[in-house]
Amino acid sequence: MNIRQKEFSKWLKTNQGKRLTALEKVHLELLLKKIYGSQALILADPAQADLPSTLQVNSAMLIHPSKPRKTSINSFVSAQYGRLPVASDSMHIALMPHTLEFVVNPHQVLREVERVLRPEGHVVIVGFNPMSLYGIRRLFSNEGACAGQFRTLGKVKDWLNLLGFDVVNSNYYKFSRLAEKKSSLMQNISQWACPIFAGIYIIIAKKSILGMTPQKPEWARSAKFIKKGLVKPASRDICRD
Repeated sequence: MNIRQKEFSKWLKTNQGKRLTALEKVHLELLLKKIYGSQALILADPAQADLPSTLQVNSAMLIHPSKPRKTSINSFVSAQYGRLPVASDSMHIALMPHTLEFVVNPHQVLREVERVLRPEGHVVIVGFNPMSLYGIRRLFSNEGACAGQFRTLGKVKDWLNLLGFDVVNSNYYKFSRLAEKKSSLMQNISQWACPIFAGIYIIIAKKSILGMTPQKPEWARSAKFIKKGLVKPASRDICRD
């Protein structure tokens, strides 16, 4: 785990972190009712491993660079996001709650997700909005959730488009319920602020059918990987994401 991931993992155990996880799960359950598949991949902290109850999958795999421990997901693999030990074109759904904010190379992580998803598979990305009050907090603190590198919804959508994904849903969600005190400035502002200042966003994108993918920039070109089976990460893996 890098320093950012350690800070976020610690923050998720706080009351505010738990409220964030619970609120996002509610939104995801509403959004994922019509998405289904056999295999789901979760790139997240174990504290975020609870699958939305409406998600229709047969099995799920959690991947995180921390040491394996007991979670609600039976299959937990300790590995770096930048080199996933997963066969190409094998996953139907990839869930990424606040994954991109806390890695060094988000391009590489998205490239790997594109590799392991089946054609027409879905990726679900949850991110902190840099225009929110959490984004402003980053100017004064680099601890907890503020340790991440926040990217705009538009920027992440551009990255997905370059990788050949079709964005099927994207929206902002207020974090008023995440405020520690109902009378706080965060709570009051969230009642009237425009959606662009909301706390989080959720993007759902579908991988294009093989042969329909547009030409990709250099950073979006994947390296060669073993095509079948679960791949054990190399012991000398130098990738840090």
